[in-house]
Amino acid sequence: MSAACSGQSAAATIPPNETTHVRVAALSTADDVPLYIAQQRGLFAAQGLQVTIDTVAQSNLAIPELNQQKVDIQAGGNYGTYFQAADSHQVDLRIVAEGGLSAPGQTAVVVPPGSPIDTPGKLANATIAINNPAPNIQSVTLDRVLRSMNIDPGNVHYVGMPFSAALSALRDHTIDAAWFPEPFVTQAEQQGAKPILSPCSGPTADFPLDGYYSTADFARRNPHTVAAFRRAIQQASGLAADHQLVVDTLSRYAGIDPSIASLITLPGYPTTLQPRRLQRLLDLMYDSGAIHSALQATSLIAETPTT
Repeated sequence: MSAACSGQSAAATIPPNETTHVRVAALSTADDVPLYIAQQRGLFAAQGLQVTIDTVAQSNLAIPELNQQKVDIQAGGNYGTYFQAADSHQVDLRIVAEGGLSAPGQTAVVVPPGSPIDTPGKLANATIAINNPAPNIQSVTLDRVLRSMNIDPGNVHYVGMPFSAALSALRDHTIDAAWFPEPFVTQAEQQGAKPILSPCSGPTADFPLDGYYSTADFARRNPHTVAAFRRAIQQASGLAADHQLVVDTLSRYAGIDPSIASLITLPGYPTTLQPRRLQRLLDLMYDSGAIHSALQATSLIAETPTT
């Protein structure tokens, strides 16, 4: 009980037939902060793990790498893209841990300086950049919010591109708007962009945005390794309540100027894995036609030893 209350968790012995070297593909977003805290603070090492982190520009790029066993875990992959991949049998997916939860101001649809789009209603005919091809969690959440405002999203044109490329496209006025999480919201505002709408508000408030994934095969062969990784991430998520630690981590791993990092609105960092949160998104995706099977969150979560 004292260990649980303090946020500490004892390391379990990883059997010799399981891997202790875990390869992780990650995005440079604020949602991945616990991954880097766990690495920097030795939380992975305390669990008996050696973790190697490689950066990818778009989370869907890691799906073939997961299947080919080039990476073991994808960090910060948006749920929409990965749930679609599971639904279409592109990957036999297991969720290792939850990533970021949306918070007020932490996500935004932004328009460039001088844009004629000055109300959410004018987004209905806009070209909007999202990180992965639609439909994904970005398009699903924005469509839901627009409908709640009696705005038809049917004519929205979504274009998939990396967040960094969308920043440049926004600056060059080659897109009408971009759906950003932090730190890209703040970086866009530094360029003069204007937030026009929060895509995670109203009916999509407190939405789960992204998580950590492995294949079912990796989770089945390495249950103690997955459990150790989950414990380290959840402990690091607790430490991420320290705003200055998050700012320092963003500055170090994402190369963000500390003066900008200090302005970033942070997501929530869950310290538990709760199927009901994930089911809320799965249900929305199914109802909107983004997935074609009524997937159950409990069947997608990686099973780990209870002791």
